[in-house]
Amino acid sequence: MGFGIALFFSNIPGLFCYMLMLPLWNRLTELEEMELLEYWGEKYEEFMKTRERFLPKLNIITKQ
Repeated sequence: MGFGIALFFSNIPGLFCYMLMLPLWNRLTELEEMELLEYWGEKYEEFMKTRERFLPKLNIITKQ
């Protein structure tokens, strides 16, 4: 998989497609979060406070 991604981004059209997809992925994430909030309510809202949207908080030195 890593090799395929490297090939895809090694050209200008691949990079351009990726840049076009970023806002779409962000919007999809927002829609999914709204759906999860509707389904789980306060439980998911509390969960969201402890997690980042795309990348988890990386606590390498101290574990919380």
